[in-house]
This record gives sequence, structure tokens and C-alpha cells, in this order.
Amino acid sequence: MRAFLFIVVVASSIAHADSTLYTPLVDMRTVDPPCRTRAEVPSHARISGPSFDAAVSTANCMAMTRATQLELAPTEASVKALDAAVAPAMAILDAVIATGDPAHQLIAQHSELDILQSNTARMFVAVPQPSPQMASSELADQAIVLAATDALTEPWRRRALQCRRQIARLVYQHPELATRDAVFAHMVADSRIIDAAGVAGR
Repeated sequence: MRAFLFIVVVASSIAHADSTLYTPLVDMRTVDPPCRTRAEVPSHARISGPSFDAAVSTANCMAMTRATQLELAPTEASVKALDAAVAPAMAILDAVIATGDPAHQLIAQHSELDILQSNTARMFVAVPQPSPQMASSELADQAIVLAATDALTEPWRRRALQCRRQIARLVYQHPELATRDAVFAHMVADSRIIDAAGVAGR
């Protein structure tokens, strides 16, 4: 996202000992090595758009890197492990939402939505799949596990709905975002803004 979003707002960058500039929204001590370059800000940048873009990109990378390292099972322990894995990324995205312009707020909300949906999908993928040889009793057991996994992931789906509602509100307040370009149009459509009908104007 960093390549196409350069919005004029107020922010700064942090120069480290090697003269590399990083977004101030990220604590580089906590960033996974594969994601460190995502936090870099061009040395010639005089606007904060690249700083917000770098923060979102870093958060997405961290969430993916940490979540994919986990061995999951359809259990409460795995839900807690996933929550802990993506918590630093969510904190970065919350900082963008709190300080960014409307465009970057929308991007960060969509990123949070994507993380929540991805974690939900990971939990269901962790449910053992039935084989053709499974007895009816085993299928019944799997149905119980699926129902339990649905209950475990329900808080994520509620949070995802809140992200959709926030995106709906942002587009209601700034309708130009919906047609700004193809990327924004995709994010708005992907957020199922129509599903949040009735909440945008509240």
C-alpha cells in the first residue's frame, strides 16, 4: 500500500543509528526481521502519508509472520495464541486509526478486518477434516468441534463487524473515499458496506 498512498498530513520519522528512517508509529524493537524494511520511510519524504503507509504495511507483515508460525488446534488456547500473536500489529493499526487522515483510517480498519477474518479462517482450517471412512459418530463429534470453534471465534466476528461499521461511517462522512481509486473501491466493497446499512449515519 505504501506505493500508492501519499496523503498530506502532519507526522515525522525516526532516524536510527544507521540513518535509516522509520515510521514513529512502530517500535522497531518489536518488529520481526522480515518486516523491518516495511517500516522504512523515504529519506526525502516531507509528508506523513508514507509514515502511515509504512505503519500499516509493517502491521500486516507482523500479523502474517507471527500467525503463520503457530501450530493451531480448535481450542481456546489457540485463540489466545492468535490474539497474542497479532496484538502488536493491532496496536499499530489502532495508532493509525487514532492519528491518521480518513484515507489511512479506512486502510487500517480494513487491515484489522482482514486480520480478524484470517484468524477466524485459520481456526476453522485447524478443525480435522472428515475422511470418507468416518463413522456417523465421528461426524457427530466433528460437528460438535465445529460448533465449539464457531463459538470461540464469535468475538472476532463481532470485532470484524465493528470494523465494517467504522468503514461505513468513514465513507458516509467522506464519500469520495469510495471512488478514490480501484484499491479503495475494492476495500469498501470487500468490507460489505451494505451489510452495515443503518449504522453509517449514526
